[in-house]
Amino acid sequence: MSKPSDTLPDSDAPLADEALTRLIGLGNRSIRKSYYPQLKEKISELETFQFLVDRAADAIFLVRMDPPGIEYANDAAARLVGLDKPQLLNASPAEVFGPQVAKGLATALKAGSDEIIQAEKGATVMEMSVTSHLVNDAPFAVVVARDITERIQAEHKLHHMQRLLEGIIESMPSTLIGVDMDGNVTLWNRQAEKLTGIDSSKALERSLATVFPRLGNQLVNVHRAVAEQNPQVLTRAMHHREGRIFYEDITIFPLHVGEGGGAVIRIDDVTQRVYMEEIMVQSEKMLSVGGLAAGMAHEINNPLGGILQGAQNIKRRLFEDIPANMEAARRHGCSLAALREYMLDRNIPKMLDGITQSGERAARIVSNMLDFSRKSESQMAPNDLNDILERALELASGDYNLKKKYDFRQIKVIRDYSDALPAVRCSATEIEQVILNLLSNAAQAYSGMADPQGGRTIILRTSLQGDAAVIEVEDNGPGMDEQTRKQAFEPFFTTKEPGLGTGLGLSVSYYIITQNHGGEFSVNSTPGKGTRFAIRLPVG
Repeated sequence: MSKPSDTLPDSDAPLADEALTRLIGLGNRSIRKSYYPQLKEKISELETFQFLVDRAADAIFLVRMDPPGIEYANDAAARLVGLDKPQLLNASPAEVFGPQVAKGLATALKAGSDEIIQAEKGATVMEMSVTSHLVNDAPFAVVVARDITERIQAEHKLHHMQRLLEGIIESMPSTLIGVDMDGNVTLWNRQAEKLTGIDSSKALERSLATVFPRLGNQLVNVHRAVAEQNPQVLTRAMHHREGRIFYEDITIFPLHVGEGGGAVIRIDDVTQRVYMEEIMVQSEKMLSVGGLAAGMAHEINNPLGGILQGAQNIKRRLFEDIPANMEAARRHGCSLAALREYMLDRNIPKMLDGITQSGERAARIVSNMLDFSRKSESQMAPNDLNDILERALELASGDYNLKKKYDFRQIKVIRDYSDALPAVRCSATEIEQVILNLLSNAAQAYSGMADPQGGRTIILRTSLQGDAAVIEVEDNGPGMDEQTRKQAFEPFFTTKEPGLGTGLGLSVSYYIITQNHGGEFSVNSTPGKGTRFAIRLPVG
């Protein structure tokens, strides 16, 4: 027995037979019977197609071009516009989407295109992606629409977040550089542009070692950070730039991007912080040494006074013709003249002079130590710093005896004074003492070294920077290494040979500037390139 689907309906189904006959346009029953299976298959395909179209996720419309009207809409189309399917049929696009959308849709339908349009759905506006295609040789167009409102909103949020992150990265005071595992630059913020002078468009995708050579050796730490998934931190990394020493904190963060990964290198300039830490350490040392200096000075003063007084009395009783000396010599049967000849022959007067000079030198050391323990009693008054520097130069070249050993006259002095510098309230004698000490150190630093290019030169410079008057004493001598520079202001630290310095000159000078005058005292030096001391005194 054949399946019902494979047989032609019998005489009990005249309507179906008649319908099929009309569909195939044939009147002969034998012919109808031969075409029926094919027609049945076509109807099944149409039903399947109808089923798939009605359940499609995208809205599908069949739009008549003239006059405009919707011939067909699937279930998704009805849900999209919020109308029932019967309400959609024969409705115009203007009634469904609104006049503005209908106008744009009509233009798009004539040529067929992909558009994103805004359609009103009740009180809300939704974004729709619309694709239209003209049906060949027919006044119809197939329109496929999809609600992309959420996607558009997500894209807006993503774009906003991207701009926010870019703004944060660009506005950060730190230098941020992204690199991949091959060492190529993937991120280059504005601070990196300022630090290197290289625009991001010229840095991206290029080798880090090429655009930032001194970071080329950090690729080892990049690989370590990614492998261990831990940041790599380098603190107070030192480098030279523009003849000065700078300090940086370098942190390398691993990134989880792509298959190979990468890292972000963050660079923070901590030069000022390092200098401030050194100043704080120096200030702490000054405070501790102040109490020590006071006690030592009083303990040394007593025996020192006895030594100086004893040497003075010996000289008076041997070399002065006072009655008591002459009477004592006569009583012991000798003459003062013969006694003096003997002492001169044995260089005793010279030895006594040496005792006196050493005692006086020790007294000056004690006096310097006392400067640590008490404020100077020198009178503060408005002074012209340029005049103070001139007086210090005059003392250095004459009364200070520098020419005896270092021949200060052979050193070229360049004066770079500011005429706009106001009078500064300070102790003129103390500032002279500080400048004199710096000139002495600069002159002595040239000892034992070949003349630098351009000759031995000291630059004295004054300027007004904000609310501070600045004095700079710069030389082109041998300079200092890092360790020496850090210890330059420490009490009793000296690089001079024994007997040539006590190590208190710069310490006392530092105390005078920072404690007595409320200023700042700093040093910048590079081995082989000279030294520059800077003094900042508050104005007003």
